[in-house]
Amino acid sequence: MSNFGSAKTYSTVADRLKSMQQQMTWLTLMTQLLAGQGGQKPAPPPAAVIRAPGIKVPTGEGAWTPFKWGAADYDPNHMYHGGSNIYAPVTGFWDITVNIWADSTVRYSHDLHFFHVRLMRGNDEVAGQDSMVETRTWIRHRINMAWQGRWNAGVPIQVQVSQHGAVDNTVDANCNISLSFVRNLT
Repeated sequence: MSNFGSAKTYSTVADRLKSMQQQMTWLTLMTQLLAGQGGQKPAPPPAAVIRAPGIKVPTGEGAWTPFKWGAADYDPNHMYHGGSNIYAPVTGFWDITVNIWADSTVRYSHDLHFFHVRLMRGNDEVAGQDSMVETRTWIRHRINMAWQGRWNAGVPIQVQVSQHGAVDNTVDANCNISLSFVRNLT
């Protein structure tokens, strides 16, 4: 049986070989005609993994501090240019994951420490998450936040944090972010 659905018999190996070569030619041409292929290897979609080595977060609920990114572990599309902003190389639907670790430096018993995270797309907050730990437990805040949505080329993404409940006024925090292009919007 042929890959094309009709039953065929071959009397010689040469006939079968010719048929296989025709099928290979047909498959090669069809692959080259697929949208965006042009006979070339498809390009991987834009993606990046970027980390912030650590910041001191001042106390104050609503006193938002942006992470300053330190290094791109993987960024072939140059989405990170330094500073606090990351830019989309293409408009589309994106999957973004943020992982944050922060200290809880309050050491008085029966008290709470709060840590807040938000993802900003331009001037809009598109995702947020909070963490609360009881003091004197020596537990660190660990926040894993995910967002999926539209992100236009050239619009900055920023991760901002705030905290309150720390008597020593600062908390150490570090972060990494993973960004993956999912699909075009059309």
